Amino acid sequence: MNILPIVPYSCGKNNYTKTKGRKISSGCSFGNNYGVITPQLDTFIQTKGYPNIKTTHFYRTPKIKRTPKSGKFNIQDYKNLSKTEKEFISENIPNEIKELAMVNVGVGIALKQAFDDKYGEGNYKFISLGTSPALTAKVMELTGADVVYLPMSYAHTTCTKHWLQESPYIDFYKGYMENIGLTNENLRKENKRGIICDYTVSGRSLELSEFMLKGPLGLDESLLDTYTMNNLIQNSPYIQEDVKDRYLNELLKKEKAADYCDVPHFSFIDKRPFNSGKINSSKSLIKYFEDYRAKSSNPYNFSVMKILEDENLLS
Repeated sequence: MNILPIVPYSCGKNNYTKTKGRKISSGCSFGNNYGVITPQLDTFIQTKGYPNIKTTHFYRTPKIKRTPKSGKFNIQDYKNLSKTEKEFISENIPNEIKELAMVNVGVGIALKQAFDDKYGEGNYKFISLGTSPALTAKVMELTGADVVYLPMSYAHTTCTKHWLQESPYIDFYKGYMENIGLTNENLRKENKRGIICDYTVSGRSLELSEFMLKGPLGLDESLLDTYTMNNLIQNSPYIQEDVKDRYLNELLKKEKAADYCDVPHFSFIDKRPFNSGKINSSKSLIKYFEDYRAKSSNPYNFSVMKILEDENLLS
């Protein structure tokens, strides 16, 4: 597995060299101090127990006439709302979700800045693997990065490279990747690097994802780079050291990204979707992914959009 580092700027634990872009820290708010992006990290991750937001649905907020009937909520739905409607919805979303959105806005902007510095803005396609990176990837997308989401999971211990080569999902997944524009032809035409990225513990899942993408799924290795979100956060010159540790060691362990994003876990070793008849073509696999909605994804996405719009960062 060829995992690349993003070389950090020279900086000490509490003494950062001045760099372009914004820096995130705990205990600070937007606007007053250039370079500061995310407030009150400690306030959120020091909560006792698990924030009660799993059961929060967007439709449980007071009804707004333009709330999407599908239950999904995207950037166009957001832009169609008036300022009064946005404020009204925001007031009825739990503070825990808004604080989680604020934390990930800071991390997402910091990571986008690192990739913009390395590759040039608009010169890469960020490939978010599974649910774990999706919260920060959504921020990157909404601030102008080219992001695609691949619901790929290899949590099962019996999943091996040999088994993956024989997976019945391969052709269906190729059709899904074509549908979202993740092909060698598009990468070359757009002159972009494909950035494979995931959080890692053992690194096994990311290794298998890289194997699948470069092997059975047919992406050209020369067009791809691989990163771990852990290293990106640790090496970011835009995030204070204490924030990095608390985000990685406490927030990510306490909160499950799957509860707040609309990217499902999809295991290449799980045949139940086939056996149930739900998946029998590329088109049905696309529908299978599109029909998925985490309980709190809409209020989270709305909160991210609201924060970015308030800061004139919404793309």
